[in-house]
Amino acid sequence: MGKYDAWRPFFRDLKPGERRVPLEALSDLLEGGLPQAAYEHQAWWSNTGYASAAWAEYDWYAHPKLRDGYVLFNLTPGRRGRSPASSKRSSYSDPRTITPNTPPQTQSKSAAEVILLGCVSEKRDHPAPAKDLYISPLWERRRAYAEASGQPWYILSAEHGLLHPEQVTAPYDVSLKDLSVDQRRAWARRTAPRLLETLVAAEAETVEIHAGTAYTESGLRQALEALGFQVFIPLAHHRIGVQLAWYDNPNHPDITAPRSSPTSKPLQQPAPDHVVRLAADYRSKALGGGWDGLPEVVCVKAMRAAGADDRTIRRWITFAAAMDRARDAVQLWEASVEAYRQAPWIYDPWQVIARPHDDLQAALRQYSVSQRHGPDSDAWQTIAQTLTDTACPGSVIAALNGKPTNASDLLEALQRKGPQGVPRFPLLRGPKIGPLWVRMLACPGGADIRGMEVIPVAVDTHVQRVTEMLGLVSPVELSGRHRRDIQQVWFDAVNQAGMFGAPSPIDGTSAGIDPALWALGREGCSNCERAKIKRPIGSICDLCVLGRVES
Repeated sequence: MGKYDAWRPFFRDLKPGERRVPLEALSDLLEGGLPQAAYEHQAWWSNTGYASAAWAEYDWYAHPKLRDGYVLFNLTPGRRGRSPASSKRSSYSDPRTITPNTPPQTQSKSAAEVILLGCVSEKRDHPAPAKDLYISPLWERRRAYAEASGQPWYILSAEHGLLHPEQVTAPYDVSLKDLSVDQRRAWARRTAPRLLETLVAAEAETVEIHAGTAYTESGLRQALEALGFQVFIPLAHHRIGVQLAWYDNPNHPDITAPRSSPTSKPLQQPAPDHVVRLAADYRSKALGGGWDGLPEVVCVKAMRAAGADDRTIRRWITFAAAMDRARDAVQLWEASVEAYRQAPWIYDPWQVIARPHDDLQAALRQYSVSQRHGPDSDAWQTIAQTLTDTACPGSVIAALNGKPTNASDLLEALQRKGPQGVPRFPLLRGPKIGPLWVRMLACPGGADIRGMEVIPVAVDTHVQRVTEMLGLVSPVELSGRHRRDIQQVWFDAVNQAGMFGAPSPIDGTSAGIDPALWALGREGCSNCERAKIKRPIGSICDLCVLGRVES
């Protein structure tokens, strides 16, 4: 029985209408009470969260009023979240665009996205919900775009940092444009922690920002990218007239401004030599520890030494991978080994669901497996419930048990939702973590996974930087389309190269070259970019012909 199942009788018997329920009343119904995040973050009450199953089953929808200490519940008959029509993405960023030879994973809609709208100077003269406080033509179009997207959205406020659209806010007279560079950076530092909590609660991988450069270049964009989020700014550096026309165009054409290029050399075609050199450098340890030195590989050896069998190791990989979000990989996997040694029950899904939720949260906290203890433990418990459920996708059960299964089936399984629309695999289903999890199950987990060639590279800022500096794509803001271009480049290059010396389950696939790409970005290209000068660290650097620094 899950912690929030204690709420089910309450919502089952709650009389129809609009009901205001104090937070303390909801807390008193739970063993251990509400987590701190429920008091601080609107997103915790989303109808896609773990706890929401307790009220969504009875058609209730939550509207938290956290400052006032209550949650407003009303019935939404026949509606679970947003309608399919309202959730369709506009064509400029639709990840389902099909191109020849594109691996299947690059054709399907990927992770959840959060949209951020910058506040504007024109406001009402009285307090109002934040979405209604601003009144300029630009704001009205931004808001209409965000509401039509079907994605969760929030407001970047110069005064308050991050605002939920429903949060009642008084008018204020602060603009980031009028602040100094240091003041803008201080604003970004104050805003980033709450924004991170919100993105994690929404399981977002992509952040789309509609705001001026005072907001995006305050350090906020850079902080998000450093944490592994993909940041897309479709209207960067465009005048207001262009922006208004873009919002009024139902097709929302891709007009993202490209970054200026420091060289006019032509783009290079992906070639086997890119993969062969990169793999050779990775094997030689020029870029780090190589495939054998991956933190999860080293820690699997430690797990075997601790007596874990293959099935246990694959479950251990599954739970730990869900925590691999804006984390130091070495610290995470080492912490996961120590947690197994001291509290092996947390990796047994049957024991997880049989014990109080507070025990799980305490263990994850004690051994530093989790960072955001409430959302992380909720996701952990949901995955455990999925793995013990008869409705768990057969491909996942087969992979964990060492039976043959297919990589594309596993990625599809990660997108499954339960009867109340709650994701069955929270924190595992994004476009970065999902492919990494499949790769880890195969190597070092030893799962018998066929069709690994469809797994794309997991594009983050490191992989983007490498691909641009090698001249394989033009330097532009990282959007869904740019990510697909990068994945296609490496898909083509790997196909041409064939085997290149990765471990046998992933040799000759994009999943196999992915660790080397990430290592090159971290150990090489990032340093070159900071130093503004080329500093070769391996033979792959001979092919650096275009990017963000001079060749």
